[in-house]
Amino acid sequence: MIWKWNYVTFLLERPFSPEIWIAVGIGILPFLAWLRSYKVAHRADLIYLHRDKENVPFEKELQTYAASQAFYIIIL
Repeated sequence: MIWKWNYVTFLLERPFSPEIWIAVGIGILPFLAWLRSYKVAHRADLIYLHRDKENVPFEKELQTYAASQAFYIIIL
């Protein structure tokens, strides 16, 4: 599957292989758009770094996806 978001292209060559996603700050948006568009059917671990752990954007939405899909989130 090829998924394009503005100028970035995400290529999922092995759709059933585990993945590690890493996002920093606003860099979470492409992953969030992907989660909103597709159900994650394989194991995906998201490591999301944000400077203010008390006020993480989209945290509740990400936790909802983590609870309902094959998806795990770590916020640092």
